[in-house]
Amino acid sequence: MPYRNTSLLYSRTGKEGAVRIAELVLACAVRVAAEARKRLDLGESRLLQVTCKLVADVAVVAGDHVLLVRYRDTSRYDGEAGWFLPDDFLARLEHPDDAARRILREQAGIEAAEVQLAEIESFDGDVWHLVFHYVAAIAEPVEVPLDGNVEEAKWCPPGELPDPSETAHHGWALDVLSRVLAAPALE
Repeated sequence: MPYRNTSLLYSRTGKEGAVRIAELVLACAVRVAAEARKRLDLGESRLLQVTCKLVADVAVVAGDHVLLVRYRDTSRYDGEAGWFLPDDFLARLEHPDDAARRILREQAGIEAAEVQLAEIESFDGDVWHLVFHYVAAIAEPVEVPLDGNVEEAKWCPPGELPDPSETAHHGWALDVLSRVLAAPALE
């Protein structure tokens, strides 16, 4: 299913993203309040539950290659198979920077790489997603251990990335890569 109502909230090209995030959170709160009021007007007394999934992914760059992975258990990924950037949900109270480093360690066997926030993206569907896109640069491609949920990993030159039909979520990782790799470096 393609993502609906996608908003790029922050990118390295501008710092106004923090204001945009605050506006988005406020808009979400207003929607929740309006829905709660509507339910009360209809005589419903149950609480309104809003689900937000916090996700981090990492575009790992090694020279002129980027890392893509496939997962064994796709249930955490809306049943989507195909290539992904290494990603995971944030643990409760986990900072997104720490999540990015954990993802590198757990899914790629990469320790102590510097991670840089490139973008924050939001979209809704069945639940609201807030995705923190990171970039990590390492000197050269490393062998990725195929344990945990990583079933397959490959290092691709940007000109040899898989087709969107082979990439989960209709090529979303490719869209993210095209944006974060084209953006100017962080200062």
